[in-house]
Amino acid sequence: MDYNWEYPQESADWENLSLLLSETRVAFAASGVPGLRTVTMAYYPDGRQERLLARIRADVDLFHAMAYDARGRHSTIDFAHKVVSQGTAHIPAPKLTLGLPFYARLAAAAPAAAACCELRGHPWR
Repeated sequence: MDYNWEYPQESADWENLSLLLSETRVAFAASGVPGLRTVTMAYYPDGRQERLLARIRADVDLFHAMAYDARGRHSTIDFAHKVVSQGTAHIPAPKLTLGLPFYARLAAAAPAAAACCELRGHPWR
């Protein structure tokens, strides 16, 4: 089961997410279905979410860090390094995966499109 609970803001959001993950884990264990056991959680790596997600790591097998849609440039190696550093400060490294974008942005005047164009070998204009 892969959860992508985007941008929880209030403590009630985090409490409900924790409850959902815990109940999912219990339901999987009680189902008796072979192989039904993996719970994953996608999150946007902003420094704050990693600290809050650390509280629920017992109920999650893998955390997928969405290492893209960064301000300024879409996805850079520097941002990936930052994501790994922030994540491993709060989440065990074997539970952390680095999400990479497999889509591009096309916007005539948006600086975020620069990374996409540079990857294709075209300088940003």
